Amino acid sequence: MIDLHVHTLLSDGTLLPTELVRRVEMLDYEAVALTDHVDAGNLESVIAAGRRVAESLNGVQPVKVVPGVELTHVPPPLIRQLKPGGRMVIPVGAQFMTQLLLLLEKDADGTIVTRQIGAVRFVPLTGEH
Repeated sequence: MIDLHVHTLLSDGTLLPTELVRRVEMLDYEAVALTDHVDAGNLESVIAAGRRVAESLNGVQPVKVVPGVELTHVPPPLIRQLKPGGRMVIPVGAQFMTQLLLLLEKDADGTIVTRQIGAVRFVPLTGEH
């Protein structure tokens, strides 16, 4: 089996990258892509971590580790509209595909905190609305 979309604790997963690889090894996976969520703030560190894991594990255990990322994007003009204490719930992802429902909250000091609520799929309304 091959899984090209898994998350570690570098975003919304629960395992260290090496522990995740060990677990998929126990399930007889051939390959796994580490694709944690990134934006401009963590892109470089997550890519570097994925590369380090792949370099350290490929060749010494049977699962091929492929470093990758999942780009998460909320348009900055929408985020700027939030007032301190404000909240925004927004789907992120490709149209007609499973999307992530995100909750963005602006703290009193202006810090934005993002949480994933879950996976959703929106479809266009048809006929009479």
